[in-house]
Amino acid sequence: MNLDNTRQDMAYRLFFQAVLNQSFQELLSAAYSLLRFPVFLNDDMANNVCQIPSQEIGDPDWDYIYRNGRSSETHFHRLYTEYLSNPETRSFPLLITDGDKSRTKQFFSAIHQNGRMLGYTSFLIGTADYSEEDIDIIRLFNRTCLYLLLLTESKNKVSSTQSVEYLHLLLETSDPEALSTDKVAKSLSAMYEPGYVILISSASKDQTEAVHLCNEIIRTNNQTVATIYKGYMVTLVSGIKNLSLKYTPEHELGPFFRNHQLQAAISTGFQILTANTIQAYYDQAYHTLLCAAKQTGQKNKQTFFRFTDYAPQQLFLSFKSRNPYLYGNSQAYCNPVIYKIQEYDKQNRTDYFQTLKTYLYNMKNSKKTAAQLSIHANTVLYRLERLKELFSLDFNNEQTCILLLLSCLMAES
Repeated sequence: MNLDNTRQDMAYRLFFQAVLNQSFQELLSAAYSLLRFPVFLNDDMANNVCQIPSQEIGDPDWDYIYRNGRSSETHFHRLYTEYLSNPETRSFPLLITDGDKSRTKQFFSAIHQNGRMLGYTSFLIGTADYSEEDIDIIRLFNRTCLYLLLLTESKNKVSSTQSVEYLHLLLETSDPEALSTDKVAKSLSAMYEPGYVILISSASKDQTEAVHLCNEIIRTNNQTVATIYKGYMVTLVSGIKNLSLKYTPEHELGPFFRNHQLQAAISTGFQILTANTIQAYYDQAYHTLLCAAKQTGQKNKQTFFRFTDYAPQQLFLSFKSRNPYLYGNSQAYCNPVIYKIQEYDKQNRTDYFQTLKTYLYNMKNSKKTAAQLSIHANTVLYRLERLKELFSLDFNNEQTCILLLLSCLMAES
């Protein structure tokens, strides 16, 4: 290397200290202090790991490049592919100068080992001048990134493997109060921040594919751990700051579930992680998934189903399981007209029961009912009029509506 001693010593010292502290933030800050070029590091899934300075780099820069005709995403990835395919040059920074050089000029570098991509770095240099010394610092920076990525990957792999085993043990233990179980729970809670919910979704029958999805969801969000249990993918989401009754992990996991066409049931939130809480909130999510599937069928495109939206059905099921003799016959508690409507639907191939239940569930809002049933609002109004005529229902009586809704939910349970 042709670095002068001062910059060489500083680069080695700062980068070495960042590795000791296992800090990407510190590593990129050191590179920025030496070069004054904005820098960012992405992992192999194109997820941003770190960027310095954060206000000068990231999505706005990429949006400018792509949307203002300065370059194209297709052309950028073609350059990138050519760069990776050449073993003689891919260990050196790639200077991309396509389009408006005052905006897009940057050093782009792949971080890889044995042909396996671990991530990539980019320095936006714009109109700034650069020297061979800068190139040498960037090469040293990339080698340091490689080492730190490998170190972090190894650490995360061990950590995620342990957390998956711990979650599975807590789900299947028959003795939640055992001392060994308590130690497992404490070990798992030490890995994640408080504020938990349990998600349950159907898992692929292909065990390899199911495990792959679990690993992918863990990679998607470092505050999650997932395992396959009794044919379902069970995910523990942690670090939730606001555990409201309406909480869904839309921001954290919504894209993942939609991309894989998965639906998930969500428990209510809890703060203390033990075998008892894991199993209790697993039961919440599990029965929510069953109720949602029975109530909505295959038509519902909703991604997440909250326990709080299906609590009445589960309350009745809880009573039924405790005393089957007393609560086993739901007809004893339902308004008889509900069964008359269901029988009418069978004989006439109508859908009055589902319309009634959805209408009452949506607080008698016909527009929401129509949207949820994927029918025209006038169709809802027509069906409601027919329900009044056929079964003498009075939708102006609030007490009647509440009892009818409870009867609908119990009949389905």
